[in-house]
Amino acid sequence: MTMMRALNDLYGRLFEAGEAPDFNHSMEYVGYSLEIDMDGNFLRLTDIRSLKDGDPRPVRKPIPAVQRTSGVLPRLGCDYLTYVLGVGFKEEKEGGTKRIVPDFNAKAAEKHAAFVERHRELFEGTNDPHLAAFLRFMESWEPEQFVSRELDNDALVHTLQIEIGEGDDRILLHECPVIVAEAKKPSNEQLVRCLVTGEEGPLARTHLPIKGVWGSKSMGASIVTFNQSSFCSYGKDQGENAPISEKAAFNYVTALNTLLAERGEQRRNALVGDTTTVFWAKAPEAEAADECEWIMSAVMDPPTDADEASKVRETMRKLAKGQPSDFSKLDPETEVFLLGLTPNSARLVVRFWFPGTVSEFSKNALKFWEELTIEPEGWTSVPAIWSIVLETVVPDKDGKRKMSSADPMLAGEILKSVLTGNPLPRSLLSQIIMRINKDRDVNARRAAICRAIINQTTRKEKLPVSLDPTCTDEAYLLGRLFALLEDIQIKALPTLNATIRDKFFSSAAATPARIFPQLERNISHHLNLIRRGGSGHLANWFDRQITEVKGGLGPSMPRIFALEDQGRFTTGYYHQKADKLVRKAAKRAAEQAEQEKETA
Repeated sequence: MTMMRALNDLYGRLFEAGEAPDFNHSMEYVGYSLEIDMDGNFLRLTDIRSLKDGDPRPVRKPIPAVQRTSGVLPRLGCDYLTYVLGVGFKEEKEGGTKRIVPDFNAKAAEKHAAFVERHRELFEGTNDPHLAAFLRFMESWEPEQFVSRELDNDALVHTLQIEIGEGDDRILLHECPVIVAEAKKPSNEQLVRCLVTGEEGPLARTHLPIKGVWGSKSMGASIVTFNQSSFCSYGKDQGENAPISEKAAFNYVTALNTLLAERGEQRRNALVGDTTTVFWAKAPEAEAADECEWIMSAVMDPPTDADEASKVRETMRKLAKGQPSDFSKLDPETEVFLLGLTPNSARLVVRFWFPGTVSEFSKNALKFWEELTIEPEGWTSVPAIWSIVLETVVPDKDGKRKMSSADPMLAGEILKSVLTGNPLPRSLLSQIIMRINKDRDVNARRAAICRAIINQTTRKEKLPVSLDPTCTDEAYLLGRLFALLEDIQIKALPTLNATIRDKFFSSAAATPARIFPQLERNISHHLNLIRRGGSGHLANWFDRQITEVKGGLGPSMPRIFALEDQGRFTTGYYHQKADKLVRKAAKRAAEQAEQEKETA
C-alpha cells in the first residue's frame, strides 16, 4: 500500500474516534472565548485555558482550516485576536521583565477589516438571529474598547472562539451550519482522477502544511509541492503535476499532523536522531490497532521496567511465529506502517517508508534485540535505538551525551536496519571504535554493538554472548589477553592512576605485533609482586589463564587489525573483564534456586 493511501485510510479511523477534525478543519489551540449577547453587545472575554503543571495551556479544538503565508487571510468563525478585534500586540520592558501590551497598528486594522468583510459577505441577508447578532457586534466594535474595558492582555497572542447567546441558546460561531458548509466548499472546480483514491474530485492545487517534524519551520512544511517551474511539466501548474483530490490531500495531511501532535506515553511518534518517525496500524477494530501500536511504541521507546519489557518480548515472540498472543484482538497479519521524515528547507524528505505486518515487525525487532545480547547485559530492559546512537556521541562539559550531537544520518540508518532486518550500518562500528579510542570506555553496550555488527556480516567464526574459552579467533583472544594483562597490572600496582588500557588500548587493538611484546615484558615482574602481596593462588590463576589464551594464538602476531578485527578485540576484552561478574551472577542464581528448592 502506498504511503498516502495508508494515511488516507488512517484518517477515517481517527475521525471516527474523534481524534481528527472534519474536512477542511484543523486542530488548533484556542485560549479565549469572546462572548456576545443576542443584541450584539459585548459580554465578556473569558479565559478557557486549562492548567497543566501550574501553567495555563490553550485547548486544542477543531476549527476551520486556513493556509496562510505572509498575506492577510482571515479564518472562518474564529481567529487570532488581531483578526477578530483588530488589536495587535508588542513587547514592552518593565522593571527588567517583558510584557505583552496592545498595539493599534495598520496591519492589525487591515486584518480586522478582512475578517469583518469576509463574514459580512457570507452572512449577508441572513435570517439567523445569532449571525445577525454577530454582525451587529462587528459593526459597533472599536479596537480601542480593548483598553477601555480593561481586557486581559494575555489574550492578545491567542486564538479566540466566538460564543453568541447564553444558556441553551448559546452557539459557537465556527460550529454554525453556514460556517461549516462554507469551510467544506472545494476551493477549486477543476475535477481530476485522484492518484491516491482513484476517485474523481476537485483538484488540490496546494497541500496544507505538515507541522511537528523536528527541525522544520514552525509554520510547517510539505511533502508534495511544486513551488518552482523546474518541478512542472507539460505546461501544468501546481497540483496538476500530481493530481490529488482536495479530500485525499486533506485526509493524509490531517492524519499525519494528528500523529505528529501526540504527546505522552501513548504517542504514535518518536524522534530518532534527526528523523521524526510516526507509526500506526490498520485493523478491522480500533482495539486491535491500539494493541499493535502499543507494541510498535515499545520498540521505538522501550519500557524501562524489566517486567513490562518481558511482557513485550513474549508478545512479540508469539506474533513473530504467527501464534495468538495474550491480546484477544491481535492478529499477527495486522498491517502496520512506519514513516520517517526529515526536513529540507520548506520540504519534507521521506527518509523511509515501511509497510508490513505486525508479525514481520516483531520478527525483525526481536532479531535486533537478540543480536545485541551480551553478558552481563548492557540494558536493564531491551535496547532502545536512541541508546545505541548515544554511545557514538561525545559527552558535553557536564559529561552528558545528547542526541542533538549525534550523526544525523546514523540514527535513520540504524532504524532502517531494525525495520527491515538488514545488518546494522558499518559506519556504526567505525564510530563506536572511534569513541573507544578516544575515551577508553569499553562498556557492555559498546561491546554488544561490536558483536552484533560483526556477527551480522562475518564469514568467520561468530562471536559468543559471553566468555567462550573455546573461541579461536585471533583478535578475540588478543582482546582477552589484553584484559588479563591489565588485571595483573591493577592487582600488582593498585595505586596506579592509569592502566595499560588508558595508554595502549587503541594501538594494541590496531597494531598488536607492535604493542603486545612491550606489554608482555612486565608479566613476570607483576606476577611476582602479586605473590609477594600474599595472593599466590591468584597469580597462579593469572598464569594459567595467560598460558591458555596464548595457546590459541599463532606463532606470530598480526601486524595490523582491520576495523572488524578491532571490534572482535573489543568484544574479547569485555568478555574477559566481565567474566567474573557473570560467574558471580550464576553462583547467586544457583544458590537462590537451591534455597527455593529447600523451602518448597
